[in-house]
Amino acid sequence: MHTQDIEVTRELLEKYDRPGPRYTSYPTAPEWGEDFGDCEYRAALARAAAPAEEPLSLYFHIPFCWERCLFCGCNVVISKRRDVSEKYLDYLYREMEMTAGHLGGRKTVRQLHWGGGTPTYLAVEQIRALMGAISGHFTFAPDAEIALEADPRVTTREQLEVLRELGFNRLSMGVQDLDPKVQAAITRNQTEEETRELVAWGRELAFEGINIDLIFGLPEQTQAGWNGPSKASSTFDRTGWRSMGTRICPIPLNISVRWTRIPAPRARRSTSCSRRRGGCCSRRAIMLSGWTISRCP
Repeated sequence: MHTQDIEVTRELLEKYDRPGPRYTSYPTAPEWGEDFGDCEYRAALARAAAPAEEPLSLYFHIPFCWERCLFCGCNVVISKRRDVSEKYLDYLYREMEMTAGHLGGRKTVRQLHWGGGTPTYLAVEQIRALMGAISGHFTFAPDAEIALEADPRVTTREQLEVLRELGFNRLSMGVQDLDPKVQAAITRNQTEEETRELVAWGRELAFEGINIDLIFGLPEQTQAGWNGPSKASSTFDRTGWRSMGTRICPIPLNISVRWTRIPAPRARRSTSCSRRRGGCCSRRAIMLSGWTISRCP
C-alpha cells in the first residue's frame, strides 16, 4: 500500500472546513439521479470491463449493527438477530454474480474492503460463505489489501482467527472517543480495554495493518478533554482522525443531540495537525470526505 505524508496547515483545514456530501456512498448522493438506470449501469460495467488487465478494488457493504450510534448517518439495519442478514446476503451473492459476469476477464482484485454497518455482525459461518463466494468470482493479487471494519464491542477472537485464515490482513476499528461522557452522548459505550484487547489479538494473529478511527466534533467533546484520546491513541500503530461537522444527519435518533454541546468549527480545526515524532509519523491528520490527508506506516 502506498503511503504519503502531507503537511496539514491551518490554511488547508480552513479551505476544506465546509459542508460537503457524505462519503458513505460512492458516487456521493448528489450524483445519483433517475436518469441512471439499468441500461446505463450495464453500459458502465461494459466500460469497466475493457481494461481487462487492470486490477479491481471491491467494496462490500454489510449494513447491520447491534445498536445505533447517534453520530452515524450510514445506511444500517439495527437488530440483535443475526438471521436478518441472510436475505441480504442472498441478494448480495446474486449481485456479485451478475457484476462479475459483466466484467468479463477483469477479475483480479488489488483491494477488498468490507464496511458497514458492522461486518463482524456476521456469524463465522456467514463470513466464510461470503468470502468463499467472492473468491469464486474473483482472484486476489499476491499483494492485495484485504480489510474490514471491526467493532471492538462485538468482535470475537474466533472471528479474527477465521478472517486471518481467509486472507484478511488489515483491521480498521471505530473508537471515536475514549471519554465515557462522550460515549454516552453518542450511545457508543466502548472501554479502552476492549479496544486494546482487539488490537492485541490482531497483532498476535499477524494482521499487517491495524488502525483506529477517532472523531472530533462529537457532543460533549472539548479541546481540553481531547488530550486523553490523543495521548492514548499515540500508542497504536495508526490513527485516523475525522472532524465531524455540526450539521446533524436527518435521522430520528439525532434529535437527542444538543447543538450547544458540539465543538465549534474553530475548535475542530485547532485539534488537527500533522507532525513527526521519533522519526516516524504520529498521525494527527483530519479525515475529509472519507479520504485521509495523511497516510503513515
